[in-house]
Amino acid sequence: MTSTGPRTIRILIVEDSVDQAMFLRGMLESTGWYDVDWAQDGARAVQLFGEQEYDVVLTDLNLPGMDGFDLTREIKRTSTVPVIAVTGYTHQSYFESAYRAGADALVQKPVERDELVGRLREFLPELHPARSEGVRVFALEALPGDAIGGCG
Repeated sequence: MTSTGPRTIRILIVEDSVDQAMFLRGMLESTGWYDVDWAQDGARAVQLFGEQEYDVVLTDLNLPGMDGFDLTREIKRTSTVPVIAVTGYTHQSYFESAYRAGADALVQKPVERDELVGRLREFLPELHPARSEGVRVFALEALPGDAIGGCG
């Protein structure tokens, strides 16, 4: 990324399952748009959140110690950073509890890449608009500055 290009979007993933965390991290980092940190529990997430600046928090709701509901409340107490809750539960009361805790969105497991990236674009549109997945531009020039067009 050059200094004139869009900046990397910083995401904190909070997930106690190592497999799920690595899956999410790999899915997001493979786009080239996201820089991802990972916390395995709510207490570590609060610590990281206090030390770093994040654009969004992606948290599981069932965590050891401080669960995702309490973590969401803690983050929302001091910031406006979007929190996207991730869960495998499907009961409506679970969703309502997540929203009451302050979650901005909820994504169900198994997480699909397009759905998650779509949610991130909803909450961070100013960081996504110039990025178009899969677009490549090819331009030929004999001397630097000769190219006035290209194909994509």
